[in-house]
Amino acid sequence: MWKRWAALPTGARWVVGGFVAIVIALGIAWVLLVPAAGWLAHLDAGSATGSMLETARDNARGRLLTLGAGLFAAGALIFTARNYALSREGQVTDRYSKAIEQLGSDSSDVRTGGIYALERLARDSARDHPTVMEVLTAFVREQPHKQEPEEADNQAEVDAPLRTTRPDVQAAVSVIGRRDPKNDRQAVNLNSADLTGADLTGAQLASARLNGADLTGAQLTRADLTGAQLTRANLTGADLTSARLASAWLPGVDFTRAILEGASLIRANLAGVTLTGADLSFADLTSAQLTLANVAGTNLSRVYLTDAVWPPDAAVPEGWQLSSKGHLARVPSARPAVTEIVPDWVRKYLFPTERTVIIVRKNPTAIIAPVISTLVGLSIALSVTNAIPPAIAGFRSIVWVLWGLLFVWGLWRVATWMVTYFVVTDRRMMLASGLLRRSVKTLPLTKVTDLSLQRSFGGHLLGYADLIIESAGQELSRVPSVPFPQQLIQEIAALIFPRTAGRDESDPSS
Repeated sequence: MWKRWAALPTGARWVVGGFVAIVIALGIAWVLLVPAAGWLAHLDAGSATGSMLETARDNARGRLLTLGAGLFAAGALIFTARNYALSREGQVTDRYSKAIEQLGSDSSDVRTGGIYALERLARDSARDHPTVMEVLTAFVREQPHKQEPEEADNQAEVDAPLRTTRPDVQAAVSVIGRRDPKNDRQAVNLNSADLTGADLTGAQLASARLNGADLTGAQLTRADLTGAQLTRANLTGADLTSARLASAWLPGVDFTRAILEGASLIRANLAGVTLTGADLSFADLTSAQLTLANVAGTNLSRVYLTDAVWPPDAAVPEGWQLSSKGHLARVPSARPAVTEIVPDWVRKYLFPTERTVIIVRKNPTAIIAPVISTLVGLSIALSVTNAIPPAIAGFRSIVWVLWGLLFVWGLWRVATWMVTYFVVTDRRMMLASGLLRRSVKTLPLTKVTDLSLQRSFGGHLLGYADLIIESAGQELSRVPSVPFPQQLIQEIAALIFPRTAGRDESDPSS
């Protein structure tokens, strides 16, 4: 019977279906208005007859009609919702099919349009998100790069800028990088993909598979590669500033001349990696595995290597020592000369468990101006006093009163300098000052996003600078005239950036 029904033309099926629906509706109406109405009327009127029974029947029919109308409305809603779902599913299928057709186009612009159409589809339909990502990752893996340049005729062509990722491939990796990872069904698979020069700034690639991928010159600033697999990937010259590579699997990766400033490589497997010429300033390699790593020509003076497994044949970095198990530990040493004794009035603002790392006053040049002003004022007052004739001796008193005010101002500035301290602990920075009224400004280290020094010509000559602190709307943003500026900023950065680069609240080492 179903085969015969399916064999009917569409128009015939609509006619037959409409006739059957009318017959069923009439049958339901008859049941409601005759047998069911009579049964309800007898329930309401009991043994009554005549007009009372007819009235009961009319009331019963009214209730049944109301019930029928409600059921019809509910059915209509269900039917509409079902049709809408089917229609939407058909639209999604149609959009998907068109986008796939666009990916196969010979035009780069058409392919790029198809990629963005798939991104919109993935956002609109969480169910289709994994399929879209699989299609896009397959597209990236299978697409070749731009054609290699013809053989260079001269040195200028040899030194030409590094080739960049094809626009449509860049669009695909951008979409993959900014997807919503919670809708993923499996890890992003970009194994052996050619992503030379790709821009993956801030990309969400946690647990991604990039084994054997070519990421030469790629931009991976602040990218999340936590737990990612990059075995034997090529990251020559890549920019991984502040990238998160905690627990990443990186055996054999080529980081030659890569920028890893502030990157988190906590517990990462770096066995056999090449770090020649890489910038690892303030990178955190705590508990990292560096067996057989090539660190030749790498500056490791500002790298955090606590408990890292060090290559047995490589020279141990200055300031570190190797344990019997081959793990690195800091060489015990005194704190730098930028630390003074913490005054009692400052200490009361610290927590009992808070460790003071740095405490300094402003550079003495901060009081040069008031001291010189006071001495110059004294010289002027003496000269004026000697030059004033006895007839206007009262003017001398005015001159000395003015100098006295200048002296008090200078003395106040010197005294204020003596009680102003810039304190850095293992938790925060604090600027404490004030003679009669104490002022304490604090900033948690976790809120600091960047540090810089601003030096004047005099600062270069006399060894001081203004410390500029960038943070999320915090009160403490500038500390003027700090001494030993270069050493001080390195000490502060040593506390800050391991906390902010590549760690999260769930990381016990944060």
